[in-house]
Amino acid sequence: MASTRLFVSHSTQDNAWCRELVAALKAAGYDIWYDEQGLTGGAVWIETLQREVQARDVFVFVLTPDSWA
Repeated sequence: MASTRLFVSHSTQDNAWCRELVAALKAAGYDIWYDEQGLTGGAVWIETLQREVQARDVFVFVLTPDSWA
């Protein structure tokens, strides 16, 4: 059985917190895409983001006080 594919969107100010969230979701068996692991130097950002958003089952928006700022 394939795992649920999640796209995690977050503020770069929340990177440390998001790493822990992503690790917990991966440990629970989810297939996660988020920018720290999915974008590399020279990657075509817009195309990569569009492809991944369309390919994922669930879009997770991490909303924190820092992301509002």
